[in-house]
Amino acid sequence: EIAQYQSDMGIVRGALKKLKKFVSKRRQTYKRKNWPKAHPKRPLTAYNLFVRERFAMLGREHKKRLEEHWTDEQLQRELPKKMVAEAGHEWREMSAEKKVWYEERAKADKIRYEKMMK
Repeated sequence: EIAQYQSDMGIVRGALKKLKKFVSKRRQTYKRKNWPKAHPKRPLTAYNLFVRERFAMLGREHKKRLEEHWTDEQLQRELPKKMVAEAGHEWREMSAEKKVWYEERAKADKIRYEKMMK
């Protein structure tokens, strides 16, 4: 029995080594770029500007609710991924006329970024 156990363990060890080697090859490594501190921030897209504004508005509303002493039942926690999904749906359904304002701001931000990169 001991000989059988040792041979089985040898097979298992060999399989584990192969598996570890396979996984290590498959694992992706992500290298983050180390930008200098003076490097300008990348420009925001129209959608990013919209989401930023929407979250700021939600923050102001929440602060107002806290100041009005709402009860815990009235203050329900919303999940961030739910809020981002709602913002995405709202952005998709928004008319082109309303999107123009955000797109103009995004163009201005892109111009700012290009000037700073020169």
